[in-house]
Amino acid sequence: MTTTIVPIASAHPAFDQVTALFDDYRVHYGQPSSPETTRSWLHDQLAQQRIFAAAALRADDVCGFVTATIMPASLALGTA
Repeated sequence: MTTTIVPIASAHPAFDQVTALFDDYRVHYGQPSSPETTRSWLHDQLAQQRIFAAAALRADDVCGFVTATIMPASLALGTA
């Protein structure tokens, strides 16, 4: 089966699946499940480009995701 990596924005059809996995991730680290709050937070972070997300899709099912953020790198006068 083929796995495809795609960028995720709030309007992407897989956004809700990514949100569910993100909520599971939070629960794994001891936070209470909060699907609507998680969805709202993730939507805002992506919309403001504070983080970026990509999902691994198999037949339209999300089987994983990754998030990244851009950080200022003051010593290099660039970004990391």
